[in-house]
Amino acid sequence: MLRQLLPLIAIIFVAWLLVLSGTVIIFGYIAHFNPAEGIISPLGVAVLKVVLGALLAVAWILILYFLTIWYVRRSIKPTS
Repeated sequence: MLRQLLPLIAIIFVAWLLVLSGTVIIFGYIAHFNPAEGIISPLGVAVLKVVLGALLAVAWILILYFLTIWYVRRSIKPTS
């Protein structure tokens, strides 16, 4: 029984790590990202922050998607 639960526990652990690391990246780096004046306009900085946040979200979703595919392939065995 424990052998069947370990992959699910691993997925939950990875999901929590992704949430914590995503929070640190968003609020620690992306939110405080302000290049020197004159390099990028304030609108450009805002757009860059949105794009970086969206890229982080896409990476997060892809990691969880691949973990789900891995779990489904591992748990469903061929019947032949």
